[in-house]
Amino acid sequence: RNLAINRNDIEARMFGVQLQAVNVGSNLVSHDDVDINGNHFTAGNYCVGVIGGSAPARTMSNVVLRRNCFAATTGSTGVSGVAVSSNATIPTHGGLVDARRNYWDAANGPSTVGPGSGLGVTAKVDFSKWLDSCPH
Repeated sequence: RNLAINRNDIEARMFGVQLQAVNVGSNLVSHDDVDINGNHFTAGNYCVGVIGGSAPARTMSNVVLRRNCFAATTGSTGVSGVAVSSNATIPTHGGLVDARRNYWDAANGPSTVGPGSGLGVTAKVDFSKWLDSCPH
């Protein structure tokens, strides 16, 4: 809870940051009030992943990404800027991860469910309005 990942250069062959609601032994883990702001991600699979857990479902509330730059490692294809699993339970922001005002490695925005040619986003991601260029 109350996690902040701000102003980092994150390079990963696979995944940049992964939030996962899981049961760890008898402890029920959730992510609430997550701020991922002003980072530069370069990844080979997805830059930020939000993955739901098994029953009982854990929630991830107020997951907010702002002013990040998402890019793919050289030679990678099909990379997502933000990937949210279909079983992720997000009770805030209309059930979506709030990923507005980010740069998706293309001025026309994210691809997949987005309208542009940049790194993809999945369902459950609010990506409008995006940045036309990397802010840092």
